Amino acid sequence: MDKSVDTHSGGHKTIGWFLCWAVVFADIGTSIYYVPGILNGQVHNLAGLFVIMSSLVFVLLVLKYIEITARYPEGGGVVTVATHAFGQWFGALGGMFITVDYFLTAAISSVSGFAYLNSILNIGSAIVILAIIALVLLGILNVIGIQESAKITAVVAVAAFIVDIILVIIVSTQIGAVGWGKVFSSLTGVSQQGVWTILTGFAGSFLAFSGLESISQLSPVMANPRRKIATIAMGLVVVSILFTSPLLTLFSTNVLDAKVPDGSELIIDRINNVDARIKELSTTTSVEQQNILQAKIDDGKAYSDRFISELGARYGGTAIKLAIVLTASILLIFASNTAIIGAYHVFIALSKQNFLPQFLQTRNKKFDTYHWAVLLAVSAPIVIVIVTRGDVNLLGELYAFGLLGAFGLSSLGLDVIRWKESKKITPGFLLGVITTFFVCLAWIVNLYNKQLATVFGGGITLIGMIIAYLVHRHAKSVKNRSTEEVIAEAEVETAKTLAIS
Repeated sequence: MDKSVDTHSGGHKTIGWFLCWAVVFADIGTSIYYVPGILNGQVHNLAGLFVIMSSLVFVLLVLKYIEITARYPEGGGVVTVATHAFGQWFGALGGMFITVDYFLTAAISSVSGFAYLNSILNIGSAIVILAIIALVLLGILNVIGIQESAKITAVVAVAAFIVDIILVIIVSTQIGAVGWGKVFSSLTGVSQQGVWTILTGFAGSFLAFSGLESISQLSPVMANPRRKIATIAMGLVVVSILFTSPLLTLFSTNVLDAKVPDGSELIIDRINNVDARIKELSTTTSVEQQNILQAKIDDGKAYSDRFISELGARYGGTAIKLAIVLTASILLIFASNTAIIGAYHVFIALSKQNFLPQFLQTRNKKFDTYHWAVLLAVSAPIVIVIVTRGDVNLLGELYAFGLLGAFGLSSLGLDVIRWKESKKITPGFLLGVITTFFVCLAWIVNLYNKQLATVFGGGITLIGMIIAYLVHRHAKSVKNRSTEEVIAEAEVETAKTLAIS
């Protein structure tokens, strides 16, 4: 039986495989609530197929993250791996990559949480304002020092997983031969696509696995034996994700083209016609017609924000829809808070390495928390939500740079470390290189295909590295502690914050 919370190693609380699973699943599992709608706008009914394709690489990445977690009890993820493999400047680069990912996770999770509530509360016009308010409140809570408990996260994660499984069963038994025919037809549709479409679909679908990095953050508070705990936890994560994400993506992008119970027009048709209606809007002079078209555009975008709850409403009725909305909304807010915590601890770690200004280490006199680091971690997602107007599809487009950049640097870094240690080409080493190839291929494809994400993520990373250079140069005369010691201290605190109240 899992010893969920243990105490050893100098009296510090540690967590077992169950709570590790809960924290990681709560992070990765939220992707299902917005990824199908985003992918549907890009590759339509082939979304599920591409999620399945990237799932194979996801499993290989999980194996590498288990090793990273076991190797580095101090935690740090991409920062630690890149530092050990290539040096401290690459560690700083990895920190910038994951920070971009954290910013977007906080933004998209907060917006998506209220988008799901919109399906039952009709708050569409206030989603952006509510998302901003939620981020502000999360910032205040982090300054005060109140964080979520892993046990609370576990309750919500289990509830969400159960609801997901129930939805899979309900849809599977109700779509009939016609529905299954559409699902299987989408799985063979790739044969009719060109190479570039396949590559872009494959690369874009990695968004479904955002949050994988969180397992390495938990390493400092993970019970021993760490490798065994990580293996069990991540094994359950893989099973949980593979039983939900691909199937729900397949269903929501293929069988929602039936009429909803109230007899209104086709849901998928609403989404697929958004672009056409936008073009029509630009050539329409009648104010009345413009208003009608704009309403249809907003309606289509709203549905794409909440495919899973619409799937639940279509096949499970009001009860399952309410269950999805409640678990999705709560879990998405948890994911937003986790991203904020991760971001401000990266800032602290980089500040202690003299890559970011020292004032970020300043603790609040009343609450003893890093209020400046928290302010920065919250301000960036708020700005992103405002600039994008809470457009989930646009936020999803921006994701590619930091997410795959962090994955690729972690994977490549572990390959280099393995080679330095053994100088042998083993089956495990080759499998790792193959993993790195596919991750880096996806990143390179997205760098070209999602140029807005490249400009956005690359711009933040470049600005961050320029600041890092200037700060590091200024502090060059000061004797620094070792990178390993700094990361250990900062990431132990990160893990405690994420996992234990």
